[in-house]
Amino acid sequence: MVGAQTHAGSSVLEIGAGDGHLDYPTWLEGIEGRIVGIDPSTGILTNPRLDERHRATLEEFASQRPQHFDIAVASFVAEHVAAPGAFLAAMHRCLKPGGSAFILTPHVLHYFGATALITQRLHVDEWLLHRLREETILHEHHCPLQYRMNTRHRLTRLARRAGFRHVEFQMLDDPGLYQPYFPRVLQQLPVAWSAMVHRLRSPALAGTLLARLEASPHR
Repeated sequence: MVGAQTHAGSSVLEIGAGDGHLDYPTWLEGIEGRIVGIDPSTGILTNPRLDERHRATLEEFASQRPQHFDIAVASFVAEHVAAPGAFLAAMHRCLKPGGSAFILTPHVLHYFGATALITQRLHVDEWLLHRLREETILHEHHCPLQYRMNTRHRLTRLARRAGFRHVEFQMLDDPGLYQPYFPRVLQQLPVAWSAMVHRLRSPALAGTLLARLEASPHR
């Protein structure tokens, strides 16, 4: 879905690129072109996968490169955004007319996303997370959850307000994303859930949203 939109001359913006050591960017394999990465953390400065690096938020960076990129991608970033309207407007501002933005983010109506949202609203998410994951992983890569644009309906509505003219989705379910949060004796449960989702052909039960937002051809 993403790679098919790029070619050798494409200009690609990776939002929340970090230090490049997470497995998330594997969904970007096949992308051609020059990749510019942004992230507010210092890790961005040593990311080996990028052609150009900027330590900045998307909202800060957008004014520097208006209508510059063919493609913008945000991999597991949207769930941490506190002001989704401003974020999507900045994403749209960076794109050339007719360009595409791709967002990969948890689906809050999936059991994992719903649990994360409920524990966040109850203010026990940090307490629980520190008991499920290694401290080194949390210190290096953890950001607070917001879940303000994590359903198809909500993301579509916000994207259109930001100026995107078309929104389409693929629903994905990878049990490997959720297994590290389960005790060892229960780690087959995400596998069983994923098998059920595919057997029933029910995308509404899948754990991850992959959205393509198409920018307006006229500004």
